[in-house]
Amino acid sequence: MIPVNRGCSSMRVFTRCIYPAAALCLAALLASCADIFQAKVPMGSGSDGSLGSMLLPETAVTQLSPPQELFVSQYDSAQSIRITWAPSALATSYLLERAVCEPVYDKDGNASYNDDQTQLQFETIQEYVYGTSYTDKILPNPQSDSPEYTYRYYYRVTACTRQNGIDDSEPAASSYGTLLAPPRGAAASTGTSTAQITVQWQPATGAQTYRVYRSETENASSAVYIADVYGNRTEYTDKIPEAQQGVEFYYYIYAVSASNSQSIASNAAMGFAKVEGAPDAPENVRVPDGRAGKKITVEWDPVDADDVSYIVYRASSQDTTMTRLTSTDGIPEHTYIDTTAKTGLYYYYQIQAQAPDPDPKNDRMLKSALSDSGASSQNPAEGFLLSPPAESGVVKQDGRVTVKWLPAIGNEMEQKSYTYRIYGGDDMNAVNMLCKEIPGSAGTDSQGYLSASVDAYTYYKITTVNSSSEESPAGEIMSPSPAAAELTDVSKAAPVGGAPNDLGVYGVQITWKKPADDEPYGYAVYRASSPGGSYRRINEDIVMAENGKDTYEYIDYNDSAKVGKYYYYKVLTLNMLEQGINYSEEMYGYGALTHEQYLIEFNKTIVSSQKKMDYINRPSSTDKLGSETVSGAISGSVYYNAAIDGLGARIIIQYTNYADSYIDGDSSKGPYFVLNGSSNTSAEMTQNGTMDGTITCTGMYPGSVNYDRIQIKGGAAGGGTYGVTPQGFPTQQVDWTVLN
Repeated sequence: MIPVNRGCSSMRVFTRCIYPAAALCLAALLASCADIFQAKVPMGSGSDGSLGSMLLPETAVTQLSPPQELFVSQYDSAQSIRITWAPSALATSYLLERAVCEPVYDKDGNASYNDDQTQLQFETIQEYVYGTSYTDKILPNPQSDSPEYTYRYYYRVTACTRQNGIDDSEPAASSYGTLLAPPRGAAASTGTSTAQITVQWQPATGAQTYRVYRSETENASSAVYIADVYGNRTEYTDKIPEAQQGVEFYYYIYAVSASNSQSIASNAAMGFAKVEGAPDAPENVRVPDGRAGKKITVEWDPVDADDVSYIVYRASSQDTTMTRLTSTDGIPEHTYIDTTAKTGLYYYYQIQAQAPDPDPKNDRMLKSALSDSGASSQNPAEGFLLSPPAESGVVKQDGRVTVKWLPAIGNEMEQKSYTYRIYGGDDMNAVNMLCKEIPGSAGTDSQGYLSASVDAYTYYKITTVNSSSEESPAGEIMSPSPAAAELTDVSKAAPVGGAPNDLGVYGVQITWKKPADDEPYGYAVYRASSPGGSYRRINEDIVMAENGKDTYEYIDYNDSAKVGKYYYYKVLTLNMLEQGINYSEEMYGYGALTHEQYLIEFNKTIVSSQKKMDYINRPSSTDKLGSETVSGAISGSVYYNAAIDGLGARIIIQYTNYADSYIDGDSSKGPYFVLNGSSNTSAEMTQNGTMDGTITCTGMYPGSVNYDRIQIKGGAAGGGTYGVTPQGFPTQQVDWTVLN
């Protein structure tokens, strides 16, 4: 009988009767074995398989479709962004990525977004999402001035499957979401009217209405609701009874979206109604030595009133809330030195005069309006400390080191009067070697940066010097980005140690050399599923550089790696601050297979070849006797011969450079498996026997499969093991049931 082994090259073994009664014997034998040559061919004890069932069906799906109907919430929550999408057929999970796009401001303060899809840097925020929605919590502890409110958050979703032979989808086209920001710039009138307080604020994008709250303390949690304002208005007038004149109220504004979601509170806007008889507001408030100096001194003209004292208020470019710097008792002097100011911020000062109520029955202080209130008021006095450059960085290219920075704060004339000192050093705690001095009047590039080429050091810092030769504190320590590493190898079906994933795929080893003329601090490894695709960092902890070590390696144990799939890698060199911009070249690789998975993948080509054969698929018993040669779809051939041999049969199937499919369906990558060798079957009249032969494999997964231990029982593979030897691995005996 010709044994059928699911995916093996032999058929159920046939025997012949012994002459001289050849005709009778052969007829009886064919009658007894008739079932073997029918459409249904038994495949072993208890099996109802057939020759047709041993052939793999055509794969209808080779790659998942990207998720559709991606929706990303905009202005719907103060803290989170909601992402939803329609399910993709056959997807078992979804990978979610996010890119953050910060605004770029022109000289007039108008924001624009460089949201070119090819320039966005996506990072994985959730590798396994098992539903079709996700809530991304951006701000666990939001503040009214959190910069995240100005960002756009782009999301894209990839449909993933755990099924070998089907690729994950391409990422769906990205969409962006935004947070519901609180109104900014809230301000209230201070003593301009005896009967009302006017509150104003900047509009919040996405607000349908605004809710106004008021408190007598600078604490939003104690505020009470007083009014709703339509979203097309940004002002509210609070009527103040006489009994509340002079009382300082703090107003908080909330933006409310169309879905009735509420933002966090705006900054506190302090305001009060004037009391009749209060002194005039102070005038000519000035900062004589607080513009680019080491301290901020505030002065103003004295107010003509008895027992007058002054209260100093301050806001900043970071926080528009007016904060009282003096006690409620005030100070008698008409000058004040601010000792709590910080570098890098503009400060705005307002002064309030107060005097005792002349009526002894009223034990209270009568307060003036603030110095910048009223139609004829002056602007708040502005001051700032001498500060290092607002933004700076170091670029290392072609053996040169270039330091770039934006001018320190100040008006245009002040900025041109500055001098910048660049310091270098190889010890982070001793960056004190003066490299160069650059005048602030030097030309800038199209983005407003000044720059200078300097000697090579590990670290740099910049200070600002004003026209009085005062020097600011240094800005942040900077380090140049190291040159790119040389990626030397990415393993391809090689033993690298460690356990395989649950798809039967081992890890990939990435090997690289440090840059020849540089000393990086460490390395980050990135992976993509397509050449030039979306790269994701895969090592949470950087690979640390070591003195005297030139070659490094990292093993990617990819839980999602699939059989027959290329993966692409890059290495990013990092400086001491774990920053870098120079990537290595791209290389591809893929993990080796377990012995069981190797046998399954190898057998796909065996099955494909058997499907093409004529003799093996004929229904008539006698028609199966004979020989034929079939060509592979890509290359080579397979030879089949079934003949009576003594009291049994001998079936030979011989492969010569036989290949039927390409790696990942891409002809440029070459054949998946190329087979050379034979799998043969010898059986007796009892339909029991053995197999023999070895088939070697080249292509994506080199190795071999040996049949010498497979047993034929009842005309089919019924015991024993396959000797599976992936290249680089020891031979392992894989039980026959893996394929049967």
